[in-house]
Amino acid sequence: MIMYRIITLSAACHFCILLSANPARMTEDTLGLNVTFVGDREVLLRDAHKEMHWPQPARIETTKPTFNYPVLPKRLNVQPTWELQKAKRLKIEEPLPRLYRGFAEVGMGNYLSPVVRVNYSDLRSRNKSWGTEFQHESTRGGFPR
Repeated sequence: MIMYRIITLSAACHFCILLSANPARMTEDTLGLNVTFVGDREVLLRDAHKEMHWPQPARIETTKPTFNYPVLPKRLNVQPTWELQKAKRLKIEEPLPRLYRGFAEVGMGNYLSPVVRVNYSDLRSRNKSWGTEFQHESTRGGFPR
């Protein structure tokens, strides 16, 4: 029986300690509580502290850094060597095997776009040169469908 009383008393003490030290009860919001004041009550509001001046721009001093890179001259003793070389030859291309007096190009592009080019001229000559050329390009150039 004594043991039962000790256990009950110990449990009651632990329960009281848990209720009194409950952090949830300490942080509970009290705005929902109704409070009734009895007697005269005087409500005082303090004046707000307000700065009565405009902000001034701060002057930021910028100094331009100066760099000094001294150039130390380094004298090189260069002795040129002269060599005689043969004259350079230009690579002359081989002459064309055969020159043609003229040519004709005929082609067809997309959407019925014919191309015709005809050229006729003389062979190479140091004294004279003549030639004629005809070129036609069109789109849907009147061909029957």
